[in-house]
Amino acid sequence: MVQTPSGGPDGALIESETAGLTIGIVVPDLDKALEGATREGGAIAMPVVDNGWVKKAQVRDPAGNLLTLIQG
Repeated sequence: MVQTPSGGPDGALIESETAGLTIGIVVPDLDKALEGATREGGAIAMPVVDNGWVKKAQVRDPAGNLLTLIQG
């Protein structure tokens, strides 16, 4: 996890085979956010994963951009 001072945006660094950037968005209700994303033309790229410390999923917007949705 990466934390910034004074309430700035926080994030995480993860290992990947290729370089890239994925935006993570904290949502109050992950299931509802996934429903909204697919209703608006997005597609689920990674179903809900709960690893014990975070519950998240990934969607692609209609343009193909990958977003991580994080239950918060």
